[in-house]
Amino acid sequence: MLSNNQIKNLTPKDKNYVVGDGRGLYLEIASSGNKLWRFRYTYKGKQNRMSLGSYPEVSLNDARKKRDELRLLLAKGIEPHLEKKKLTIIERQQQIENYNIQKKKLKFEKLKLKADDGNKDALYHLALLYLNGSDEYDIKQDKKIAFNLLLEAVEKGNKFAKETLKLFNQ
Repeated sequence: MLSNNQIKNLTPKDKNYVVGDGRGLYLEIASSGNKLWRFRYTYKGKQNRMSLGSYPEVSLNDARKKRDELRLLLAKGIEPHLEKKKLTIIERQQQIENYNIQKKKLKFEKLKLKADDGNKDALYHLALLYLNGSDEYDIKQDKKIAFNLLLEAVEKGNKFAKETLKLFNQ
């Protein structure tokens, strides 16, 4: 098993070389001097390897923790590369969802400013966006829906709806 001092003292050579830490974890030292953590494993009879990051950005302890997590996946019959791709897809979907939420919040704030100036169409848009949770609508067809949603929300005690309804009546 490697120590931090041993890793710091590893120097580049003419060719890339590897120094093992154990249980599939090793450090690849490039001729340029870069040090990259890798994890070697076998899944369904096929040899694979996975990059865990570069040293010192990924410490020895962090690399060992990542290795242990990957070994747990393998013990459960899960291929680490596929799990990593799956997590990347989930993360990307969350980013898109967060972007859409931010976009709706911005639209809401812009409509709120217009509504504060007495723009009735902006009020209807605002009511639909806020109360219906949708920005997919035709304002001409949905004015009645917006008004009814506002009335329902006022009956339920929604303060925003009450204030918006007051602005409708001005």
